[in-house]
Amino acid sequence: MPPTPPTPEVPSEPETPTPPTPEVPSEPETPTPPTPEVPTEPGKPIPPAKEEPKKPSKPVEQGKVVTPVIEINEKVKAVVPTKKAQSKKSELPETGGEESTNNGMLFGGLFSILGLALLRRNKKNHKA
Repeated sequence: MPPTPPTPEVPSEPETPTPPTPEVPSEPETPTPPTPEVPTEPGKPIPPAKEEPKKPSKPVEQGKVVTPVIEINEKVKAVVPTKKAQSKKSELPETGGEESTNNGMLFGGLFSILGLALLRRNKKNHKA
């Protein structure tokens, strides 16, 4: 006969685990947004110094052509045409065309369906 295994110990009342309570401060802290530093006197912008194009310092050998690279860092203002020069007479007045077109299509469709229904009804009544 094989030996019987020992029975495990079972507590009479199961323990209920208590969840850990989070720490709550007595006074909640309100976050303060960082304030940017504002100087008392506004600074004057310093315009960038114009750079002279670099000139090649090495003598150019015969047979090799060296072209110096010139970088131009000047901003070019784009010319935007103004609409004030056009006369207002050429503009068309707003008449609300799309809304009236949609309403016309809707009512036209409804009246055509109603007319067809009345014609079919009228033909059926005259045959009998």
